[in-house]
Amino acid sequence: MKKSEAAQVFQLGRNTIDLWLKQQAETGDYQAKSNRPHRTADKITDWDKFTQFAKLHGEKTQAGWRCGKGNISARTISRALDKIGLSRKKTYGYRERNAAKRATYVAQLADIPLAQRIYVDESGMDERDDYGYGWCERGVRFEALKSGRRAGRVNMIAAYCQSTHGALHAGRCL
Repeated sequence: MKKSEAAQVFQLGRNTIDLWLKQQAETGDYQAKSNRPHRTADKITDWDKFTQFAKLHGEKTQAGWRCGKGNISARTISRALDKIGLSRKKTYGYRERNAAKRATYVAQLADIPLAQRIYVDESGMDERDDYGYGWCERGVRFEALKSGRRAGRVNMIAAYCQSTHGALHAGRCL
């Protein structure tokens, strides 16, 4: 069959048939080339070792992990963490915390009548030496300790007493 007849029968352009014949002559096959990108080798080859590393260093940033794992991009690390089922979250507790002192405080608070209680809340911003997230299994919080001592902090304090709001400044209610 001539190329022009095949083009009419199969409703193809002659150029397409020419390209198929050229491909068959060069490669011995005329099958369509895959348009999928070829799969590259994973940069992380030992998944057990990576999982142990991730759990051991859950408080580090991905940039900090790259230092320990060689030349791996943040995106590759992110996909790997997702693949092994780790997600990003963190719960802080203070290193200086003391359960006995907390229990004593709660007992003393119970002795104060509700009408005489003033609730004071302090909030502030400071320079952090670590990040507010960590990596661990989905559904589990990453537990970490931080120092209660701060430097370079801006504090704000508010108070609430019997439906009255106020702001504390220099120890006085405004």
